[in-house]
Amino acid sequence: MLATRGGQLQLKFKYDYMTQNEFIEKVKDILLIEDKVDTEFPVKIDSLASLLLIGFYDENFDFKLSADNLKSINTIGDLLNLVKERLD
Repeated sequence: MLATRGGQLQLKFKYDYMTQNEFIEKVKDILLIEDKVDTEFPVKIDSLASLLLIGFYDENFDFKLSADNLKSINTIGDLLNLVKERLD
């Protein structure tokens, strides 16, 4: 479910809401990115990151990422859009 609170996009996950910025920060931690990023930031997903992302999506959004999902990821925004599409 998508919602807005205080002008921020909120992603409904299993137990609460997560802002887009919180989502990006969690993805940065998983992908070991230290730079300031936005949704257009390019990402490379290796096998360890794949496993961590699969767990993150399953735990937080009750969504099973597939290999095809991961192959289509080029940016942080692509990761975010997987959640948005699932929640719409």
